[in-house]
Amino acid sequence: MKRNLSVMRRVLLVEAEAPFRRSLEKCLSKAGYRTLACASGSDALRLASENPIDLAIVEYHLPDGNGAELARKLKSSHVVARVVLISFYDLDFISCDVLDAVDGFLKKPFDLIDFERMLSRVWEDRVLVAVPRSKLGGADIPASTLKEGTL
Repeated sequence: MKRNLSVMRRVLLVEAEAPFRRSLEKCLSKAGYRTLACASGSDALRLASENPIDLAIVEYHLPDGNGAELARKLKSSHVVARVVLISFYDLDFISCDVLDAVDGFLKKPFDLIDFERMLSRVWEDRVLVAVPRSKLGGADIPASTLKEGTL
């Protein structure tokens, strides 16, 4: 990831799997983001209430709830403007109302290119559902396409 941010943005990373969380935290830090990381929804709510957050990256399956509900709470309380949901689950499992609550979705496993692309799209205010390029031949799928059922 490139360090091309004019303002250091603050990211809340909520991921239960410690090795994956550390890996993403390292990538975000190298890209110039200030990152707060935790493993649970309750910790995420506490951190978000105590710190200004520009973006939350939230795992769907958390030890104390699901990431979609956490995303809704973070956005409805206005402590986080943007939320990206990440998950090993396929899009078939993730309902359209969940996708409506987030600004982006990224299916695990993903590589750094997928991750960087998702971040840049979110900052451009372009809602995106990204499935690893290996499954799509390099193409992104707009969330509206998925919601309309035309995929």
